[in-house]
Amino acid sequence: MLAEAAFRLLRKMPPETSHVLGLRALALFPDVSLEDPALRVRTALGTLRNPVGLAAGFDKTGSYAMRLAKLGFGYVTAGTFTASPRPGNPRPRLVRLREQEALLNAMGFPNP
Repeated sequence: MLAEAAFRLLRKMPPETSHVLGLRALALFPDVSLEDPALRVRTALGTLRNPVGLAAGFDKTGSYAMRLAKLGFGYVTAGTFTASPRPGNPRPRLVRLREQEALLNAMGFPNP
């Protein structure tokens, strides 16, 4: 299957490279509009379509926030942003944990 081959290829790349390519590939995914009134959550700031959110750190610059929101998350948090530009921590700043199929993020606060 194409998705399986893509994931195998991404896992062979340095983690930060595969993360950036994954973000850029978001344009290939269709919008997910799973609207179930039973999943709605009321908060002090408004109503979310569901309680599943994407935490800050996945999209450090906020460049992909709108595209990520169209994947069906109830909310997307972008950033972290600082008052002045910062390069973040030196590379390598993402570490792949193969057994857990996870990445550790030690990027710091890179933002333009």
